[in-house]
Amino acid sequence: PVNGIFHEMTIDGRPFLAMAPPAQCLYAVMLYYYYVFTGDRALLREYIVFADKLVRRAGADAIGGLIRGVSLYPDHPEDLEQDGNDLSVFNNSIYFQALRTLERLHGELGDADECEEYRQLAERTRRDFTIRCRQRIFRRAAIARSTPSCTKHRSPTNF
Repeated sequence: PVNGIFHEMTIDGRPFLAMAPPAQCLYAVMLYYYYVFTGDRALLREYIVFADKLVRRAGADAIGGLIRGVSLYPDHPEDLEQDGNDLSVFNNSIYFQALRTLERLHGELGDADECEEYRQLAERTRRDFTIRCRQRIFRRAAIARSTPSCTKHRSPTNF
């Protein structure tokens, strides 16, 4: 499918809306578990191409190693004032899992170049995620020190 995995169908059963790119990364994770339990290398070889396409699409406009977009959770991200340029912990966790599983699966298939590519992408994602977490921890600590305990402040929902 051109837009990846569909999320909604029309009344006559045709794909209508595609899942958000980060959600489509779960396909790679599911493929990994299918392979772990069945050992079906032929199916893995056939479907890993689609998994690669989905994960690459999700990471196409990454900022460093992190993907942008409205968080997949909660169901109404507009209530959290998300605008699509957010760096969601939830989305990036799924993306990271997909990178690691594709690294492992390409290793199983002997695809050394793809295995190394996914290893590097996963390490960059881990590094950038760690940097963002530390920045947020330090920022929150500074706010806590400068805010009187009786004053309430709203904490940001994303990095």
